[in-house]
Amino acid sequence: MRLCSSSRTVDAYGVHSGVSRAAKVLQRVLGLPVTGIVGDGDIAATRKHFTADLIARVCDERLAFLKSLKTWPFIFCRSSFRKGSPGIQRRQGVTLGVVLSARYMRRDRRGAMRMNIRDAVASRFSCRAFLPTPVPQSIVREILELSARAPSGSNLQPWLVHALTGEPLMRLKKQLEPRYGELPRGDGPGYEVFPAKLHEPYRTRRFDVGLQLYESLGIAYEDRDARLRQYARNLVFFDAPVALFFVIERTLHPAQWADLGMFVQTVMLVARGYDLHTCAQQAWVPWSKTVEQFLELPPAQMLFCGMALGQANESAPENAWRSPREPIEKWATFSGF
Repeated sequence: MRLCSSSRTVDAYGVHSGVSRAAKVLQRVLGLPVTGIVGDGDIAATRKHFTADLIARVCDERLAFLKSLKTWPFIFCRSSFRKGSPGIQRRQGVTLGVVLSARYMRRDRRGAMRMNIRDAVASRFSCRAFLPTPVPQSIVREILELSARAPSGSNLQPWLVHALTGEPLMRLKKQLEPRYGELPRGDGPGYEVFPAKLHEPYRTRRFDVGLQLYESLGIAYEDRDARLRQYARNLVFFDAPVALFFVIERTLHPAQWADLGMFVQTVMLVARGYDLHTCAQQAWVPWSKTVEQFLELPPAQMLFCGMALGQANESAPENAWRSPREPIEKWATFSGF
């Protein structure tokens, strides 16, 4: 039973409790006739619902069912929760993964799901393939409003955000499509993203992460045309339904740029609480002139970066790998502990 990005939740339910029961629960939470057979009408209704809320409601039903079993205190509470990490269980897609998701995620007063911050950090990655599922404006607004709690020196709050979807986003994509031949230079960067002579260990780290991306897609590093085609995917936000542009005043100093960076990171983490993924994109910096004109920014403002926002296409190979991190011994010291 595959309906949307919540399919793994419903699949796990079906495997462990039967396809008919899973179908009935889905129909019940959607307010549809309960038949136990998923039809075209059920699929259409599922696609209209925001996936994070749908997953939450299915998980609530699943958890309530498991708690009703006589074996609940003995099998699930005393043993299974102690075996293996929640992350491993979720990756396996087993029933306990669904139960643990319900255990570690909580609804707020509006009914939206909230994820444990450690899970949000651990599950964040640069998503480079999205589903077309729309994200309601109310959700984008909530993400940005909560993210504004990010710290900033003397509370300057130097961030400005432009959120695009639908027709405006499509118009920007079409405007850039004939200019792919200008990649990777664009129309001139608003600032230099990397030093001209990037030294070690940064040069190797940058090269290796690019190599990992291309390998996941079967692109040989020597195939420059294929690499540029993948790079051009940035300009369609990897098919994400929402595009965010982060803007800052030109006269502000590096400290305020750091503040903006903390805000951008907070947006990415808050998005995870809505079962959404992101990709922060400095690939838009070479197109600063185009973007700033499109957004009609005043001369005092400049583009900092873009961001894709939406539901991850979990079957896409470019989303199946994770960039490595250096061991803590290489970048941290501890004294007086």
